Amino acid sequence: MNADFDRELQILVCAIAPNPAASPFWGVQHRAPGPIDWTQFEALVHRHRVGALVSAASRDLGLPPELATRLGSEEEANASAYLRSIAVLREVDLAFGKVSIDWLLLKGVLLAEGFYERPALREMIDIDLLVDQDRIEDAETVLRGLGFERYYPRYDLSAAQRTNFMTIQSAFAFIRKSDGAQLDLHWRTMQNPRFLPVIDNEWKKMTARDGAAGFPALAEDIHFTYVLAHGAKHGWSRLKWLADVARMLCSTDAAGAELLAASLERHRIGTIAGAAFRLCRSLFGTELPTALVPFAETDAATRNQRWAMKMIAADIPHGGAGFGDLRYLATRVRNSMSLSDHPGFKRQALLRELARPADLEQLPLPAGASGLLAIASPILALGRAIRPGK
Repeated sequence: MNADFDRELQILVCAIAPNPAASPFWGVQHRAPGPIDWTQFEALVHRHRVGALVSAASRDLGLPPELATRLGSEEEANASAYLRSIAVLREVDLAFGKVSIDWLLLKGVLLAEGFYERPALREMIDIDLLVDQDRIEDAETVLRGLGFERYYPRYDLSAAQRTNFMTIQSAFAFIRKSDGAQLDLHWRTMQNPRFLPVIDNEWKKMTARDGAAGFPALAEDIHFTYVLAHGAKHGWSRLKWLADVARMLCSTDAAGAELLAASLERHRIGTIAGAAFRLCRSLFGTELPTALVPFAETDAATRNQRWAMKMIAADIPHGGAGFGDLRYLATRVRNSMSLSDHPGFKRQALLRELARPADLEQLPLPAGASGLLAIASPILALGRAIRPGK
C-alpha cells in the first residue's frame, strides 16, 4: 500500500505522526541503503505545509543541521500567524456582533488550539469563516471596514457574475495588506452544495462558543465531520490535513467516537471517513476507537484510500495539474465523484471539476447559467495549452 511513497516522503510521514515511533516508517532513513535527497525532502515539507512539525521531530529523525536550522524558523512564523489570527477574530467577532451577523469559525485556530501540543506546530495561512448566504454582502462590508480587500476572485463582479460564482464556489478570499492577514468568507462549508447539506442548512443549531478559542464553532463531532470532508475533497494531497485527523483521533474517547460515528452516518460520509482512518492507521500507526473501526474496513474505504495514496505521492506542479497530468487528473476526478451518495452530488461534482471560476471574467454568462462553464472552461483550457501565454 505504501509502494508509491519514496524514501523522502516516508521520512516526512514519520516526522509528522503524533507518535513518530509508532509509524511503520520509523527509522526508514537508516534501514535502506543509498543517500537521501534532502533537497527533495525539504520541498515535500513545504508542499505539505508541515515545517514546524518536522522541525519538532528533527532531532529524533537526525536531519542535517543546516536543514534543521532552516525549518526551525517555521514554528516562530506559525506562532506569529496564530497570534494575528486571534487578534483578527476578535475584531471580526465584535464587528459582526454590532450588525447581528451570525458566524462560525472552521479549522485553523480550533485545530491548532485543541489538538496540538502547542498551536504554533500547525501552519495557518488563512482564517475560514461561515456566514449565511443572505448576509454575505453585509459581511463583506464589515470586512472592508476592517481593512480587508477581496483577492479571489480578482476581477470585479457584476450581478450575474456574482450569482454564478457563488453557485459553483463556496467562499470569497480576502487579505489585509497592513498585516498580511488572510480570510476566506464562506456561504457554504463545501463548494458542492450536495456534500454537507445538513451542516450548510442547520449550522446555527450546531454552534456553540468553543471553550478553548472562545469563538463560535461547530460541536466537536460535527466539526470533525467537516474536517474529514474537507480533506477528502482534496484527496488528502496535503499531509497537514491528515496530521489534523490523526491528532483528533488521538483525542477522541469512546463516547466521542460514538458521537462521531453517528455524525458520519447522518451526513453520509462514512466511506471517506473510513479512508482517512485507514490512512492514519497505515501511515502514522494511529489506533482507531472501536466505534470507528467498521468505517475503515469496507471495500469502498480501501478504494478511496488507494486513490488518496496516489494523490499524496503525486508530484503536483505549482498551480495544479494540467492536461499533461492525465493520470493524476483521472484519479482526482474519480475521488471527487465518489465522496458522497447524496442525490445530485455526482453531477455537481463533475461541474466543479470542469468549470473554472476565473473564466467568468471572460464569458458574459447570464445569472443562473454557471453550468455552461463545464463546457466552456475545458475548451478555453485547451486553447491556453495550445497557445501558452496568449
